[in-house]
Amino acid sequence: MPAHGHDHPVAVVVGAGPGIGTAMAVRYATAGYRTIGIARSDASLTALRAAGAAHGVDLGTATADAGNPAELTAALEQIAAAHGPIRSALYNAADLSRGRMRDVTGEQLAASLAVNVVGAQAMIQALRGPMAEAGGGTILLTGGGLALAPSPVFGPLSIGKAALRALTLVAARDLDRQGIHLATLTIQGFVAEDGDIAPARAAEALWALHEQTRDGGWDVERTLDAGG
Repeated sequence: MPAHGHDHPVAVVVGAGPGIGTAMAVRYATAGYRTIGIARSDASLTALRAAGAAHGVDLGTATADAGNPAELTAALEQIAAAHGPIRSALYNAADLSRGRMRDVTGEQLAASLAVNVVGAQAMIQALRGPMAEAGGGTILLTGGGLALAPSPVFGPLSIGKAALRALTLVAARDLDRQGIHLATLTIQGFVAEDGDIAPARAAEALWALHEQTRDGGWDVERTLDAGG
């Protein structure tokens, strides 16, 4: 689906650190997408480029804090201006810090939610208009089992993943009308090469959501656990 004189459709991964972010960036690129990973850490972006090289693909990078809506929106706009309209995106950023709610201040919760859900909304709002004008696309969100089974040890993250899931469920129909598939993968397990779920497996599950056709019906949510 080339557009505006560019040779490849464009995909972005927000939160392109090790694990799912890198695995999905590689998956997009191997399918022919011009893929740009966004992270706030130079170390994460350096590792992403190295992972792309190891897989024989070129991964672009951009720096932005997912918890800063204006900064993230500006990065997405700059990517589109440089490479063409973004046709698929994954929001994979998360604040993974531990915390019991008895110890969490309002300011700390707000900062956590800024990364865990507000950034996703900022990405959706930045992409929906240009994506619809370009003929549609796919917006994917990395959900978590904590949305379904909250943990007192990961209080802010549990609240954030529940809010991210709710965001998907309440926004999907409006986006559907614009030809945009919004979906979340609710991952129930620890993602790592030696964990419950390998990053490449999670990426394939996200890719399966991306590959769904509108005529075949778009899933708004799928779950992935250690058993399959």
